[in-house]
Amino acid sequence: GGREQRIMRIVGEITHPRLKITLMHHGRYLLKLEDVDAEMVYRFRDGEGVASIEDASRLLDLGLLQEAEQQLRAMREAKLRYARAARPPADDFPTIV
Repeated sequence: GGREQRIMRIVGEITHPRLKITLMHHGRYLLKLEDVDAEMVYRFRDGEGVASIEDASRLLDLGLLQEAEQQLRAMREAKLRYARAARPPADDFPTIV
């Protein structure tokens, strides 16, 4: 027997000044928060209280949004810090051939 093919469907989006917040369904509910440098996804199984955009908004308002913003800020800072550290040092002297 073949496996059932699931299609990712967007349930809705939540307006935010800096983040893109999307609730999707793909066998479970996925609440995705994105900024320009990082993204995070919370996964909710059936019965965990997120089955609509209103449920997701309520969770965010309870404090999840504030914690997620702190995590995204930390992820962004880590990305920049390690990207700088990984960059080869600037060559201050021209190559003479």
